[in-house]
Amino acid sequence: MFYIQLRKHVKVELVALATLALTAGSSSADVILNFIELPNGSIHLTGTESNGALIDQTKPAAEFFRVSAPGCVGIAGCNPDFTTNQIGTPTEFLVNIRESAGGPLSDQVFVHRLTTAGGSQVIDFISGTGFVTAGPATVVTTVVETGSLQFALSYPNDANGQPVTINVSSPLAAIPEPATLALVGLALLGIATMRRRKPARCLPLTASPPL
Repeated sequence: MFYIQLRKHVKVELVALATLALTAGSSSADVILNFIELPNGSIHLTGTESNGALIDQTKPAAEFFRVSAPGCVGIAGCNPDFTTNQIGTPTEFLVNIRESAGGPLSDQVFVHRLTTAGGSQVIDFISGTGFVTAGPATVVTTVVETGSLQFALSYPNDANGQPVTINVSSPLAAIPEPATLALVGLALLGIATMRRRKPARCLPLTASPPL
């Protein structure tokens, strides 16, 4: 009798564990969006969707990339480049990306809603031009470029609180190599030396006036 009850108990436990594993496998994952500017002027989006699917999208010759909620496709003017679930938030965020601390603005990440309707959430990556100005309720942060993929923003989505993490990578402005700088320095030194060695101009001799 005890053996039969034990088998039933183990069976119930196994069913419960299987259900838990299935639920965990089908639950939402974190949304990760990596906006990567390529040297050829394209924008490459990588990351992970809320269902765990990998993201790999490239928009050639672009300075703007929009990720939106699926419902945004039916909203006039949305025009997303990519759609994914569970990126909604009631908060508006703006990340200013600068070439150096206090330097010029290079890129922006703008998280906002186009309308008050559901599904109008968008995440814009703006590069080079067309920068936006933050509204009074916008949470604004600043990131200084490093030339590699770096953290820009993370917020909990309003569906289940899972985090939406946004990373960015912008190529740094070209910096002269040390060898180039050395050649420039030598050239300037040579010019300065030549100027110092240049003989003084001699005035022509004139006849003395008669006494």
